[in-house]
Amino acid sequence: MSEQYKRAKKLFLAACDLEPQRRAAFLDQECSDNGDLRAEVEELLAHDHEALRSSVVEPDQTVRAAPEKGNGDPRRIGSYRVIRELGRGGMGVVYLAIREGDRFKRRVAIKVLKRGLDTDDVLKRFELERQLLAALNHPNIARLYDAGETEDGLPYFVMEYVEGLPLDEYCDTRRLRIAERLELFRSACAGVHYAHQNLVVHRDLKPGNILITKEGIPKLLDFGIAKLINPELSLISGDPTAPEFRVMTPEYASPEQVRGEPITTGSDVYSLGVMLYELVSGHRPYRLRSRVRAELERVICEEDPEKPSTAISRIEEADAGDDLGPDSTKTITPESVSRVREGRPERLRRRLAGDIDNIVLMAMRKEPQRRYVSAEQLAEDIRRHLEGLPVLARRDTAGYRAAKFIQRNRVGVAAAAAVVLSLTGGVVATTGAWQRAENAREGEQIQREKAESQRDRADAESQRAENEKELAELATRQVEIERQRADRRFDEGRKLARIFMFDFHDAIQTLDGSLPARELLVTTALDYLEGVAREAGDNPALTRDLASGYDRVGDIQGGRRNPSLGYTEDALESYRTALALRRALRAETPDDPKLAKELSTSLIKLGDTLTYARDVSAALEAYHEALNIREALRAADPKYRRDVSVALNAIGRALRAKGELALTRQYYDRSLAIMRQLAAERRDDTRIQRDLSVAYNRVAGVLAEVGDYEAALAYYEEAVEIREVLLESEPDSGRAKRDLAVEHYFIGRVQLELDQPQVALEHANEFLAVAERQTEASPTDARAAKDLARAHELVGRVLVLMDDAEGARASYVRFQSLIEPLSLMEPANTEYLGLVARSYERQAELDVATGSPGSAIETYSKALQTVTGLANVDPDDAGFKADSARILAGLGRALADLGERNAARGRLESARELYVSVRATQPDQVDLREGLTATLHELSKVTAALGDGEAALRYARDALFTGGARTPSILRAFAVGLDLTGDTPGALRVVEEALRRLDEGDAGPDAEELRRTLEADLARYNE
Repeated sequence: MSEQYKRAKKLFLAACDLEPQRRAAFLDQECSDNGDLRAEVEELLAHDHEALRSSVVEPDQTVRAAPEKGNGDPRRIGSYRVIRELGRGGMGVVYLAIREGDRFKRRVAIKVLKRGLDTDDVLKRFELERQLLAALNHPNIARLYDAGETEDGLPYFVMEYVEGLPLDEYCDTRRLRIAERLELFRSACAGVHYAHQNLVVHRDLKPGNILITKEGIPKLLDFGIAKLINPELSLISGDPTAPEFRVMTPEYASPEQVRGEPITTGSDVYSLGVMLYELVSGHRPYRLRSRVRAELERVICEEDPEKPSTAISRIEEADAGDDLGPDSTKTITPESVSRVREGRPERLRRRLAGDIDNIVLMAMRKEPQRRYVSAEQLAEDIRRHLEGLPVLARRDTAGYRAAKFIQRNRVGVAAAAAVVLSLTGGVVATTGAWQRAENAREGEQIQREKAESQRDRADAESQRAENEKELAELATRQVEIERQRADRRFDEGRKLARIFMFDFHDAIQTLDGSLPARELLVTTALDYLEGVAREAGDNPALTRDLASGYDRVGDIQGGRRNPSLGYTEDALESYRTALALRRALRAETPDDPKLAKELSTSLIKLGDTLTYARDVSAALEAYHEALNIREALRAADPKYRRDVSVALNAIGRALRAKGELALTRQYYDRSLAIMRQLAAERRDDTRIQRDLSVAYNRVAGVLAEVGDYEAALAYYEEAVEIREVLLESEPDSGRAKRDLAVEHYFIGRVQLELDQPQVALEHANEFLAVAERQTEASPTDARAAKDLARAHELVGRVLVLMDDAEGARASYVRFQSLIEPLSLMEPANTEYLGLVARSYERQAELDVATGSPGSAIETYSKALQTVTGLANVDPDDAGFKADSARILAGLGRALADLGERNAARGRLESARELYVSVRATQPDQVDLREGLTATLHELSKVTAALGDGEAALRYARDALFTGGARTPSILRAFAVGLDLTGDTPGALRVVEEALRRLDEGDAGPDAEELRRTLEADLARYNE
């Protein structure tokens, strides 16, 4: 979409809101220096005028109706209590409601005719829809429960409330493969066919009118513009069903709808074809620049759509949807389309080429008589395709039928071919010998006696038998030769696949921007191996290669140790497949140490992914099994020491996610001890040296969590020295660059805690620069995008300390804009959701700091809603509880700043309870201690402001005890509590102590303001 067209569209919409006589002056002002722009706007205005005259409208387009009486939504409709409005269409308003007194609280949708539209024609149309729904009873069609009139005399009907997603959105969010989409589409066709059997044509089939429930059942909705071909109901249909009344959704309308010709069931078949086109290819078959009648007729009635398998190669701009505004667009690429279908463009193109292309295009033929005769026939052709049978959409040639048969019966056909080859050769040779003998007998022995003739025939039979024997032996030798060739081809192909999957892949996996190439290499090789495995049967060597292939696919889909696409669920599936294959292999050869090592590797990778998916208990189970295998291997051979260290490290990481820091430290220390020994023995082994840097990092992270920042910094600096050397030895390694950048990130966080913002900013910017370069090099790398998001978060935190609120806000907004797409792409990934909540929290903290508590409350609420959803996934997860506590405390502070003290007290007390609960299992974690202390301090101030001296004193005392330090600000809160409970002398002594501590330099950024407050308290208590 060109920039000029976007500009013209905006001006056109603005001009539409003006009186016609004012439009020329408006265009004079806006297009004074651009005649082409003005001409394009004027053309759009002219087309709009023609469109209004041509009656081509969309059924869900809002119409101009008389003003509604009353304010807001109705509370009751008949015997139903209205919960909320669901939506508005051209004729009616739809509400969500429940029947009063219904013990099951079944929710229903009630459609009520809009006020001001109760003309005769519209009433007939509304009554038509009621009759249609009453006549249709099918599991794939929303049911009608009731009907009636409101107190104002407006007709309504009550129907099944379908809670689900539109067909296309459901398939894309779940990344359904083509076969799954086709099965779902077949179910939708069943509902359409049932309507046709009842002589009803829907006329507005589109993804939004087919919702998929959470059980995966399609439900057909909205018969508001359906056409009756049922003579028993046609008496109420009136003019709205006549050909000239063309209400439609243009993108899915058939040519006969656009031309205003008579409508039949073939029109619905066409719309189904358009939906199927979009469902499998991600593109619409036509690109409509406007809704003008002439443009619609030209495109839909004359242009032939390209094949879906070809359309997926398109890169085009499409409307992004109402949520992003009317002028927002999104870019559709082959990669974005394939990612939610078959993984990569080439695989999707192969999947669509042939039958699916032909099925879709047959349903969309311009002439109704050349399409499928019914929705059922379309569904049946899809079934035949899925089962490998010939389809109607392909010309039924002998070659095509044979190809489909061979596709279904590859092994049997191969065996039969060898036999047929042998027999055919014998028959041909035998026939030739017989013909030669016959010719000789007729030319030379016509006059011989009958006995001599019989003897000759016997000789010929004997010779023929001998020939057949020789040919059979030849065929047998030929079959053996072909088998040997096939074995050689199998071994060569497997070897080539291994080279692609292991040698090439492993050689490039650390390079920046290599993710697409890695994906292509591994998936191509794995496709080949899977195909060979289906033919080869039980082959341990091949099974082993397959397991390794699935491991690498999992790494690309969602692995944590190298760049990946970030698809956690897909990675889990691949890792579990590899694990199952390796378990089966080890069961056959339990004493093979290499197989045991490979099995433990599968368990480690599965555990890593489960940890990030917050299924820590399952991750620990996998890690411990891996550790047991590796401990047994080390007992037999010391070379497995590194593998034991990796397993110990993994267990420590999972325990840290559970908040068990003391136990975490034990595992990390054991891992570090092994790695130090190995690194001393093998100083030139870069892998061992990197492992040592990882072990230093793990210990440093635990030290930082318990507040020992100086010790943590020392360990991080040890890791930096190692990683700088590694980068010097591998200057082109993307992994080595990222490894060093990650150290800068960790050091930046520690320097932030040590109140060194300038130093922290230098380290944060180092990490930011590398993350930006790696994201540019590999835009589909989810890990690089997450790194970049975290970098912006850290920069924002540093800028807050440096009083650069504007810069901090820009960093936090960038943080959110990077992490939200990852979360939308992978909604089950709890790590991404946690970071989304954190992005809201950071912005809310900044709002409080800059004096905007109202805005902070709104943003904190979004963060709380997100993290509450995470806590519901695992109520026992300490990390989710800690996040909830911190956000609740922040929300409480914002409410207190706004003067909403009672509400603030409630949020703060909830935060206190969560902090206490989590600290019971994690008493050494400094963030929890500081969070609880701050919450108690704030509670003391809020309860004091509410006049509850006992509570204020109690909370202040708890804050002093929890924090372990008598800070001037908490001492001041303690003094206020003492004064409110009548102990003014005690309050005086505490204020004097607070002032002494201020004089000793024990103060924060607001020291001077606190000093003035304490001095005022001192004067008051001395009175």
